[in-house]
Amino acid sequence: MKKIVISLVVVFSLAFASQALAANTGAGQQGVHEPGTGIANPEVKEEGQGTGQGLTNQSESQTQSQTQNQGEDSQIQNQVQNQAQTETKSNASEMGVQRRSRVATAVQEMLQIADRNGGIGQQVREIAQAQNQEFEDAEASLTRAQERTGFVKFFIGPNYGKIYDAEKRMERVQERIQELIQLKTQLSNSGDQQLLQQHIQNLEQVKTELQNKLQEEQKGFSLFGWAFRLFAK
Repeated sequence: MKKIVISLVVVFSLAFASQALAANTGAGQQGVHEPGTGIANPEVKEEGQGTGQGLTNQSESQTQSQTQNQGEDSQIQNQVQNQAQTETKSNASEMGVQRRSRVATAVQEMLQIADRNGGIGQQVREIAQAQNQEFEDAEASLTRAQERTGFVKFFIGPNYGKIYDAEKRMERVQERIQELIQLKTQLSNSGDQQLLQQHIQNLEQVKTELQNKLQEEQKGFSLFGWAFRLFAK
């Protein structure tokens, strides 16, 4: 009886061991990771590789997006700067046109005064015409000076040659204004005296505005501006 029981136990043990061995072998061939076997699961590995590749693609996409955004931001910034420079030049040009108009009006009125006052009127006429030319040339020099960009100013400074030319013309304008003040007292018509005084004040105001613009053009730091200033004088 014992032999029969022992034989049955051996048979069942061998059958169980055979089934276990077959199961382990099949799991190894399919790449299924069983606890304690140390066999890696290829399906899990492929899934991990796919996730890693997805993260890499996402990172590259984000980098490209950031680069594109930076390029767009830089382009917008350049457009804003160019627009600001254009508006500044446009405003400067508009102010110059207004000053020219005010001078032309004053000169035209002074020519009419000259026509009404005989001999002394000829002196008023000559001075008025000279004033108009001086202002016109000074405005042209200021415009040339304002054309110099900030980048060029940083290295060689403002256009001192044009600035000094305009300043000298304003000095001559002031000298002729003093002559007009003296001629005003010699006019026989009090109404013409008051009218001439008004236009003298208009010329003085335009002269002051233009001088202030010339001073603004000389402001700011430059590396070699001091050298160009010496050559300009």
